[in-house]
Amino acid sequence: MKPISLKFDGQVIEELSTKIPSNIFALNELTKNSYDAFAKNVSITIDINNSRLIISDDGVGMNEEDINKLFHIAFSKKKYGSKVSFNGMERYVQGAKGLGFLSVFKFGDNVTWKTYNKGKKIQFSVDKQDVISKNNVSRF
Repeated sequence: MKPISLKFDGQVIEELSTKIPSNIFALNELTKNSYDAFAKNVSITIDINNSRLIISDDGVGMNEEDINKLFHIAFSKKKYGSKVSFNGMERYVQGAKGLGFLSVFKFGDNVTWKTYNKGKKIQFSVDKQDVISKNNVSRF
Protein backbone atom coordinates (compact mmCIF):
# COMPACT_ATOMS: atom_id res chain seq x y z
CA MET A 1 0.00 0.00 0.00
CA LYS A 2 1.20 3.48 -0.82
CA PRO A 3 1.89 5.77 2.21
CA ILE A 4 -0.98 8.05 3.15
CA SER A 5 -0.32 11.63 4.25
CA LEU A 6 -1.97 12.97 7.35
CA LYS A 7 -4.37 15.80 6.51
CA PHE A 8 -6.45 18.00 8.71
CA ASP A 9 -9.21 20.44 7.99
CA GLY A 10 -8.87 24.11 8.91
CA GLN A 11 -11.80 23.68 11.26
CA VAL A 12 -9.36 22.14 13.76
CA ILE A 13 -7.94 25.65 14.27
CA GLU A 14 -11.46 26.94 14.93
CA GLU A 15 -12.16 24.08 17.35
CA LEU A 16 -8.95 24.53 19.31
CA SER A 17 -9.11 28.32 19.49
CA THR A 18 -12.74 28.34 20.66
CA LYS A 19 -11.86 25.93 23.48
CA ILE A 20 -9.91 28.73 25.15
CA PRO A 21 -12.30 29.53 28.01
CA SER A 22 -11.98 33.32 28.31
CA ASN A 23 -10.18 36.46 27.19
CA ILE A 24 -8.34 36.54 30.53
CA PHE A 25 -7.08 32.99 29.99
CA ALA A 26 -6.03 33.87 26.41
CA LEU A 27 -4.19 36.99 27.59
CA ASN A 28 -2.45 34.92 30.26
CA GLU A 29 -1.29 32.43 27.60
CA LEU A 30 0.13 35.21 25.47
CA THR A 31 1.97 36.88 28.35
CA LYS A 32 3.41 33.48 29.35
CA ASN A 33 4.91 33.33 25.85
CA SER A 34 6.60 36.67 26.56
CA TYR A 35 7.87 35.38 29.88
CA ASP A 36 9.26 32.24 28.24
CA ALA A 37 11.03 34.54 25.73
CA PHE A 38 12.87 36.19 28.67
CA ALA A 39 10.97 39.47 28.33
CA LYS A 40 11.55 41.90 31.16
CA ASN A 41 8.70 44.14 30.00
CA VAL A 42 5.34 43.38 28.41
CA SER A 43 3.01 46.07 27.10
CA ILE A 44 -0.68 45.48 26.41
CA THR A 45 -2.44 48.20 24.43
CA ILE A 46 -6.09 48.31 23.45
CA ASP A 47 -6.51 50.54 20.39
CA ILE A 48 -10.26 51.13 20.37
CA ASN A 49 -10.19 53.44 17.34
CA ASN A 50 -8.61 50.75 15.11
CA SER A 51 -10.10 47.69 16.89
CA ARG A 52 -6.69 46.28 17.72
CA LEU A 53 -5.07 44.59 20.67
CA ILE A 54 -1.30 45.04 20.67
CA ILE A 55 0.95 42.93 22.87
CA SER A 56 4.62 43.77 22.72
CA ASP A 57 7.60 42.68 24.75
CA ASP A 58 11.37 42.96 24.88
CA GLY A 59 11.99 39.21 24.77
CA VAL A 60 14.44 37.38 22.51
CA GLY A 61 12.00 37.15 19.59
CA MET A 62 11.53 34.32 17.12
CA ASN A 63 13.67 33.17 14.25
CA GLU A 64 12.34 31.26 11.22
CA GLU A 65 12.79 27.91 12.97
CA ASP A 66 10.79 29.16 15.98
CA ILE A 67 8.01 30.38 13.67
CA ASN A 68 7.84 26.99 11.96
CA LYS A 69 7.47 25.40 15.40
CA LEU A 70 4.76 27.92 16.27
CA PHE A 71 2.64 26.61 13.42
CA HIS A 72 3.24 22.97 14.27
CA ILE A 73 -0.01 22.51 16.15
CA ALA A 74 0.31 20.92 19.61
CA PHE A 75 4.09 20.52 19.25
CA SER A 76 6.42 22.09 21.75
CA LYS A 77 9.97 21.40 22.83
CA LYS A 78 9.25 23.35 26.01
CA LYS A 79 8.92 21.36 29.18
CA TYR A 80 6.66 23.01 31.70
CA GLY A 81 8.47 23.87 34.92
CA SER A 82 11.96 23.20 33.60
CA LYS A 83 14.60 25.81 34.40
CA VAL A 84 16.08 27.66 31.41
CA SER A 85 18.77 30.34 31.24
CA PHE A 86 19.52 33.22 28.91
CA ASN A 87 22.04 36.05 29.42
CA GLY A 88 22.31 35.34 33.14
CA MET A 89 18.54 35.17 33.69
CA GLU A 90 16.86 31.99 34.87
CA ARG A 91 13.20 31.24 34.41
CA TYR A 92 10.86 28.31 34.85
CA VAL A 93 9.12 27.47 31.56
CA GLN A 94 5.41 28.27 31.55
CA GLY A 95 4.30 26.93 28.16
CA ALA A 96 4.47 23.32 27.00
CA LYS A 97 1.41 22.30 25.00
CA GLY A 98 2.14 24.18 21.77
CA LEU A 99 -1.35 25.67 21.74
CA GLY A 100 -0.80 29.04 23.43
CA PHE A 101 -0.43 30.96 20.19
CA LEU A 102 -4.02 30.01 19.25
CA SER A 103 -5.06 32.36 22.05
CA VAL A 104 -4.59 35.29 19.68
CA PHE A 105 -7.72 34.22 17.83
CA LYS A 106 -9.78 34.85 20.96
CA PHE A 107 -9.33 38.56 20.16
CA GLY A 108 -9.87 38.56 16.41
CA ASP A 109 -9.47 36.75 13.13
CA ASN A 110 -6.71 38.85 11.57
CA VAL A 111 -3.41 38.55 13.42
CA THR A 112 -0.02 40.01 12.61
CA TRP A 113 3.19 39.07 14.39
CA LYS A 114 6.29 41.25 14.28
CA THR A 115 9.35 39.71 15.82
CA TYR A 116 12.97 40.75 16.12
CA ASN A 117 15.66 38.17 16.70
CA LYS A 118 19.36 39.02 16.58
CA GLY A 119 18.68 42.21 14.65
CA LYS A 120 16.47 40.53 12.03
CA LYS A 121 12.83 41.56 11.73
CA ILE A 122 10.25 39.02 10.58
CA GLN A 123 6.60 39.93 10.08
CA PHE A 124 3.83 37.52 9.19
CA SER A 125 0.05 37.52 9.28
CA VAL A 126 -2.72 34.96 9.49
CA ASP A 127 -6.36 35.41 8.57
CA LYS A 128 -8.18 32.80 10.62
CA GLN A 129 -11.15 32.67 8.24
CA ASP A 130 -8.78 31.89 5.37
CA VAL A 131 -7.18 29.06 7.37
CA ILE A 132 -10.40 27.46 8.56
CA SER A 133 -11.84 27.46 5.04
CA LYS A 134 -9.13 25.03 3.85
CA ASN A 135 -9.89 21.32 3.74
CA ASN A 136 -6.20 20.48 4.22
CA VAL A 137 -4.20 23.04 6.16
CA SER A 138 -1.15 20.79 6.34
CA ARG A 139 -0.04 22.50 3.10
CA PHE A 140 -1.32 26.01 3.92
